[in-house]
Amino acid sequence: MTPMEVRRPVQIQTTTLLQAGTQPLKLGEILRAFVQEQLEDKVFLLRLDGDGRTLTASSSASLRPGQMLELEVIKLGTMPELRVIPRGPDSGSAESPVQQALRRFLPQQKPLAEVIHELRQLIAQAGRTSALPATIMRMLAHLVDAIPEKSELATPEGLAKGLSNSGIFLEAKLAGDIGTVADTVVSDFKANLLRVLDRLKAHRTPDQPNVPAPESGPGIERIQRQIEAALAKVVTDQLGSLAAEDTAPSVWQLEIPFTDGPHHDAAKLLIAKDAGSGSEKADDYWAVSLELHPPGLGRFYARLVLKGHIIDTYLWSDTAATSDLIREQCERLRARLHGAGLSVGQLTPLDRPPDSKPSDNISMPLVDLRA
Repeated sequence: MTPMEVRRPVQIQTTTLLQAGTQPLKLGEILRAFVQEQLEDKVFLLRLDGDGRTLTASSSASLRPGQMLELEVIKLGTMPELRVIPRGPDSGSAESPVQQALRRFLPQQKPLAEVIHELRQLIAQAGRTSALPATIMRMLAHLVDAIPEKSELATPEGLAKGLSNSGIFLEAKLAGDIGTVADTVVSDFKANLLRVLDRLKAHRTPDQPNVPAPESGPGIERIQRQIEAALAKVVTDQLGSLAAEDTAPSVWQLEIPFTDGPHHDAAKLLIAKDAGSGSEKADDYWAVSLELHPPGLGRFYARLVLKGHIIDTYLWSDTAATSDLIREQCERLRARLHGAGLSVGQLTPLDRPPDSKPSDNISMPLVDLRA
């Protein structure tokens, strides 16, 4: 049983266990936390399960990022001590790698539209103050310039490219033809995030032990946090796209960030494919849920269900004015669907999200686009 000494709070701007006026530690209290990262030798950043608060702890125990811990408070005071409670082999509480990854990345993620907006402002600020080397500035510029414009996603080819470059398929690309890897990942959102994050960390922590780290103001730290938040969002979507079992429908959840003039948005997509059951002639069943935030129009939602050549479409919004606009455009959409060679089944403007039929009930573990 290894004692762990809590040394100091992390992220002062957030509520931590050691700040006055917050929930105090109680002697004998049992806490659950996971190891977010190792800060230095025998010093770890822990994140509490449930409320996401963080603390820094020192321990001689061999801990690894992603590890879940049960901790007992054995000493109070200005330097509390926590004891790691060992887990027995039959405890049944061991978490899978996916569960551990979710605990690590879920608290860090932020909506990509929000990240891109803040990132552009921080990059402009860093450019005015010359706070970053030219190499990092070029990498940041490449990251934001690779984000497509809305008009690019309005074509089948552009949308396919946006899906491919969303980041959730990066590892699949890397596992493909080695001769095409360099070309396929140059515009990949996750690959660009990883490259920038690696260079930012190298800038703040030089390889030479005797060379002092360059000064990094709050702007640089905020840029790194935004990059990490965007990366956590992509990884969370990747984890949410893993099939729970071999017989489960294929499900992909993702966001495609895009620009619309000065406006920044991200198309939230949930794509599900369920192979036709029974007869070999049965058609595959596809369902797509979409969420957009057009400027001045509130939230717009769409659900499209395709079976064979028949498509059902349901559209709704959280604002009355946008709902009226949807109704006005339905016949235009019907004509365009016919022009694409599809037979239109339902094309229904709604005042609220549709009730799913049993056949539409495709599991979505992490994101609810109807909320």
